Amino acid sequence: MLELTLFAPFLTVAMERARKFSHEAPNKYLIMLVLTDGGLQDYPEVCDLLIQCGRLPLSVIMVGIGNGDFSLLRSIDDNTMLMTDGKGQRTERDLVTFVNFSQCNYNASLLAH
Repeated sequence: MLELTLFAPFLTVAMERARKFSHEAPNKYLIMLVLTDGGLQDYPEVCDLLIQCGRLPLSVIMVGIGNGDFSLLRSIDDNTMLMTDGKGQRTERDLVTFVNFSQCNYNASLLAH
């Protein structure tokens, strides 16, 4: 049985909450923490959603656990703000941080640095 890791469904829920915050409580900010083994089967959709997130009070922290392939997650950590969606729109800000937990020697306190 093929296992799929889809980020778009829970990113969509986080976006809905962030939109609600921006209207009802403009001083609130949402930070979504994602713990993952590296799988990401809906990369194009996630990129499109992240571009939309640039206008919302939302940031995403992704922590890679284990020895999976984190190359797509590293590309989503768009420090250079070059990510584009399917329409060619670019991200407005750096809103994703990716950390590979194994590179922190599995020391949770090093994640804060």
